[in-house]
Amino acid sequence: MDQLVGLAEEARKLALDRFRLIQPHLEQNQSLQSVACQAGIPYRTLQRWVSQYRLFGLVALARKRREDRGERRVVSAKITMRELGGLAPTVASSTSRCAVK
Repeated sequence: MDQLVGLAEEARKLALDRFRLIQPHLEQNQSLQSVACQAGIPYRTLQRWVSQYRLFGLVALARKRREDRGERRVVSAKITMRELGGLAPTVASSTSRCAVK
């Protein structure tokens, strides 16, 4: 908890909110898949949060500040339209793995 003292109020609140979301999995052995469905958050996101929490504690659930914040980011020159098959990349549609009731 000492590490949270150095965080801004907003970051502390976010860490605690994320902990409250994964708490049923950690303390009540509720499946992570059911927690993800109830919260409407991707399973992989919760899986990453649980892993980081177990490794580094509550402070790991706070959002990290980007080290390249404020700098321009350039897409790698190695990616060309030819490599993409002449098509622009698209975002795959997400599919829900939650059971419909």
